[in-house]
Amino acid sequence: MSTLKVLANHEMLSLQPNESFSDSSAATPVLKLTCPGLLDLGSSGEIVPSIARSWSASPEWDDFRFHVHRDLTFSNGQAATTEAIADSIRRSLDPRRNSLHARDLGAIDTVRAVSADELRIRTDGPAPMLPWYLAWRHYVVADTELQPTGLGPYRLVEWIRGDSVRLRRNPAYRLGPMPYFENIHVEFAPTSELRRDKALTGEFDFIETLPPALLDDDRFRRDYTIMPVASGSRTVLTYNARKSRFRSAEQRKRLARMVDVHELRRRVLGEAAGLSRTPSGISGERAESSGAGECGPIRLAAPNISPVHEAAHEIARQLEAQGLAVSVALYDDPPWWPLVYPGLSAPEWDLAIQSMPARPHPAVTLRREYHSDGPFNATGIRNPALDELADSLDARAGEPEADEIYRQAMAVADEACMYTELYRSHHSIATSKRIKGAGPHSMSFWNVTTFYR
Repeated sequence: MSTLKVLANHEMLSLQPNESFSDSSAATPVLKLTCPGLLDLGSSGEIVPSIARSWSASPEWDDFRFHVHRDLTFSNGQAATTEAIADSIRRSLDPRRNSLHARDLGAIDTVRAVSADELRIRTDGPAPMLPWYLAWRHYVVADTELQPTGLGPYRLVEWIRGDSVRLRRNPAYRLGPMPYFENIHVEFAPTSELRRDKALTGEFDFIETLPPALLDDDRFRRDYTIMPVASGSRTVLTYNARKSRFRSAEQRKRLARMVDVHELRRRVLGEAAGLSRTPSGISGERAESSGAGECGPIRLAAPNISPVHEAAHEIARQLEAQGLAVSVALYDDPPWWPLVYPGLSAPEWDLAIQSMPARPHPAVTLRREYHSDGPFNATGIRNPALDELADSLDARAGEPEADEIYRQAMAVADEACMYTELYRSHHSIATSKRIKGAGPHSMSFWNVTTFYR
C-alpha cells in the first residue's frame, strides 16, 4: 500500500472538529483532509468550492444559498443529506460545544435544507465574512461522538499521542478525484533541531516547515525540492495588561522602547543591518522610569521552539541591560498556547512571545487577535474604539471603505501598544524529489491530495 510520510511541526491538542482546542494551525491540516467544510480556501487564499459546488449571496449579504454535491456519505457510512449538513452547522453554533464558531458565525439566524442539493443560510444582518469563516476552519461532520467523521479524502485510523497520526483513504469520498496515496503517516518534530535530524534521514516525503539550517545544505537539496511559503505569520511580544505594571498604554510603550527589534533580528535571525526598527530602538529609560521593576522580576513566557526561545533570551538580555530583572519560562508546544490565552487558564506572566499565524482576511485578524473578547487576544486590553472598528469591518468587508477601516483599527491598536512585532515568519516546505504535484499553500494547509509518485 502506498504511504505518504509527513513531518509536521507541532502535535495538535484535539481533533474534535469545531471546538476551541482544535481551532489551531496544528489540527487544521488533518481536519481539512478528514472533514472539509461547505467551502475551502485555495492555495492563494481565495474561496473555492468544497462540499458546496457553488454558492451565492444576496446584495445585502444576509441570505446565502449553497448548492451541494448530491449522494454524499460520511466516512462512517451515514448519508450526508442537506439536512445532515445543516444540522452539523447548527451543532457547531451551540455554545455548550466550546466552539469559537458560536462567535465567528454568530450572525446566523437560520440554517435550512431547501432541497436535496440546496442549503440556505440567513443572517440577522449583513455578514460578508460568513463565507470566509465557513471556508477557513469550519467542518461538516456526522452526528456521532466518534470524530473526526466527515466527507474528506481521508479518515482517521490512529492517533498515538506524542508520536504520530495515521490516515487512510476514505472509500466514500466523492468531492474530487481519489488521492494517489492510500495512507498518510504524520510524525511530529516541534523543535528545529529535531526537525533537522528527522529530515536528514531522508525518509519523509513532505516536511511542513524546513529548518533554516537545511536551506543551503547540499546533501539535503540533492534529495528534496524546497518551496517558499508566503504565509504572513507574525511573531509578537504580548503585554499582560491585567497586571498593574503593564495596565496602561504608557507603561507598555516605555517597555517597548527598551526592546531593540533591529538588534533582536540581527542576533536571532542573522539578518543584516539596515532593517527598520519596530519600535524605534532603545530609549535608554531605566527600570524606575518604566514602572515595571516594582513587583519583582518581569516574567517572560515563550514556547520552547527555535527561534522563539532565542528571541526570549535576547529580550531578557536587552531589558536586563536597561536595569530590569527578567525571568524566562519556556513551555513545550503543545500545550503552550493554553497557558497564555484568556478563558483557558490564569497564567502568571507579564510578557509573552506569541505567534500570530496567517488569517484568511483582515477582519478575521481584528476579530481574533485585537477584539476585546477575541479568543487569541492574550493581552486583556479592552478598547471600545477598536471593537467598534472590528465589528464595522465584519459587516462591511468587501466594500470600498474596508481598507480604511482596517488601517484605522491598526492605528488604534498601535497607539494602545497591544503588541510589539518582533519579526515575520517566512518559511519553506520541502518535498522529496520522488514526489510530483506538490505546491505551497498560503494558509499552510497540506495539498497532499495532489501528490503522486
